[in-house]
Amino acid sequence: MNDNHYLKRLFKDYYYKNRNNLPVIELFDQREFGFIPWDKEIKMIRHIGFRKINDLVKYLTDSG
Repeated sequence: MNDNHYLKRLFKDYYYKNRNNLPVIELFDQREFGFIPWDKEIKMIRHIGFRKINDLVKYLTDSG
C-alpha cells in the first residue's frame, strides 16, 4: 500500500468516526472551504460550500 492510499484511508476513517464531535462553526452555510486533493493533478479545490456539517463530513469521507 502506498503512503497516499494509507493516509487517505486514515483521513476518511477519522472524519467518519468523529463526525459527531466536530466543532460548531457559526454561520456554517455561509462559509467556503478549500481542499488539497490526494492526487497531484489538481493542486487545490476552493470555494466549496455546504448547507450542513453532515454534507461536509460526507464530502470528506467520500473523497478522503
